[in-house]
Amino acid sequence: MIHGTKNRILFFIYCFSTVALLAASLLWQPAATVWRQIDSAVFFALNGSLEDACAWSYFWAYMNIHLANVIAGIFMVVLLLWYVAMDRTDALAKKLAAFTVITIFVLLGIAVSKTGFQEMERLSPSLVLSPFYDLNTLEIGIKTKVKSHHSFPGDHGVTTFIYSLLVILLIRNRTVTALAVIFALLNNLPRLFSGAHWLSDVIVGGGAITMLVLPFAIATPVFHWIEQIWTYLLRKSRILGAIASRLNGA
Repeated sequence: MIHGTKNRILFFIYCFSTVALLAASLLWQPAATVWRQIDSAVFFALNGSLEDACAWSYFWAYMNIHLANVIAGIFMVVLLLWYVAMDRTDALAKKLAAFTVITIFVLLGIAVSKTGFQEMERLSPSLVLSPFYDLNTLEIGIKTKVKSHHSFPGDHGVTTFIYSLLVILLIRNRTVTALAVIFALLNNLPRLFSGAHWLSDVIVGGGAITMLVLPFAIATPVFHWIEQIWTYLLRKSRILGAIASRLNGA
């Protein structure tokens, strides 16, 4: 958490400046040219590895189905629940506050991603570059996401970047932090392999939205307010109080 008015203001400035720089990297022609080169190189390297219908391409096909997204979401929730139930360094109210804040701001980031760029058309690399190896063609019977007319920003990048950064900043558990960071890295690869997103969709889009919402999570009193609410509920509710006593005494 950021303490002190000056530090909070500086953190807002830092985050919003980062958003501006990330956006400028796609809008300023010299930087955009570099991004196009990087995007193309990453696409050809990753998607090009799927040329043959082998175990490698089957793996990335399954990583791009809808069920994989559901499993990823379950993993994010279970990891936080494990922290709430098993961590012994923080009070239960603080752990529940961290769980709540992370959930709220991940959902906020998704909302910004889904509603803020509806008019922005950006074709995915699968619709622009060639050769393109279509997982839906290589893996018969497996429906995967391989293209988009609105690829920016990368939804996986938005979700996992916000999630992982807040876990790092709000949770002092090395195991949870390590798993969240590894998850963020791995969860963005499937769409890059399938050709549904450019690398810049993930880095610029996901990074910009993350830095846009991050200061509201850790440089405002939101966490403190939510922790106070949980403290009140745990004190007033017999059921929650019993759960708290069991977790604290376990």
